[in-house]
Amino acid sequence: MTEIVVFTGTSLSWKEAGLLLDADYRPPVKRNDINILLDKGGPDIIGIIDGIFFDRAAVGHRALFLKMSRILSLTT
Repeated sequence: MTEIVVFTGTSLSWKEAGLLLDADYRPPVKRNDINILLDKGGPDIIGIIDGIFFDRAAVGHRALFLKMSRILSLTT
């Protein structure tokens, strides 16, 4: 089964999102959230709808690149 994690909650509630897709919904993404997922092996798909930008550190681009490189290495 495909494991999906989606970060949302501000512009789209978990309840509304759950009607569209069966996934593990989490609060808006912030710094280190992606790294924590990857340290645990990571899901197959990560969706980012909402993120933290003003009151906490935003998600880092390196974490996103790391996840994308892992996905690409699995498909080649």
